[in-house]
Amino acid sequence: MNYAENQLIKALPKMAKAATHDDLRETFVAHLLETEGHVRKVKRVFELFRNPSKNKKCPAIVGLIKEANEIASENKKSPTLNVALIFAAQRVEHCEITSYDGLREWARQL
Repeated sequence: MNYAENQLIKALPKMAKAATHDDLRETFVAHLLETEGHVRKVKRVFELFRNPSKNKKCPAIVGLIKEANEIASENKKSPTLNVALIFAAQRVEHCEITSYDGLREWARQL
């Protein structure tokens, strides 16, 4: 999740810039702030276990961000651009939710 969240910190400003609706742009900026908080929390977990934070590449997030970029590019200057950005963001969010749910259960088992 450390890798994934850091990749999102890079991607969200691009999504905000691409959005043509003010509310959507503000939503991406707000989500960026939340994501920065997630990075701090993940880092804190590693600190609690006295391990350096690790950045293991997450192919899922790489693919989802690549797809988001493609979707935005394909819909540039189209009335469907904002819907395309929302679609891409929802897919990323579902991946995050599933990943954190899995990590929570893994932690319970440990």
